[in-house]
Amino acid sequence: MRIGKQLHENRKAAELPFATLATRMEQYIQGQSRDLVDRAYTKFVTVMFATLDKIAQSDPKYADILLLENYAAFQNSLYDLANVVPTLAKFYHQASEAYEQACTRFINSIILYQFERLFQFSRRIEDLMYTITPEEVHRYHSSSLDCQNGFAQSCEIKSIWGMTQIVVKECLEQLDE
Repeated sequence: MRIGKQLHENRKAAELPFATLATRMEQYIQGQSRDLVDRAYTKFVTVMFATLDKIAQSDPKYADILLLENYAAFQNSLYDLANVVPTLAKFYHQASEAYEQACTRFINSIILYQFERLFQFSRRIEDLMYTITPEEVHRYHSSSLDCQNGFAQSCEIKSIWGMTQIVVKECLEQLDE
């Protein structure tokens, strides 16, 4: 919880002054030297995004949270100006894309963390389905199942069930290792 609070405070400290700065710059230029101001925005935001990425890389566990919170704050603080200033609109869209990427990575990491053992189990079952030969299944069934007296359909069902039992049993053994 402390980290979330710290990130929230950092976001307020880093992003809101830029929105204030940009608003003031737009008020002061009023048609004068648009190119100079756009170049200043480009330099400033480029450095800001690069610094944000560098900070995020320093703590991989919380990198995506830091990125998505900061890009969202950037978007929220510049929404009105981005509709008026084309250069800021470009950075607004860049922040939007970076936000989406960070959000996707974060969601994927949560899913992987919650279902990691299930995914391992599934991969091992698939691997065993390619490594267990029909002869091994037949050997297992010929000793444990009675498929005599013309019960072919029953025998086929028992073979499929026996194969599934073998695969599940071996996967569970591998998971316990």
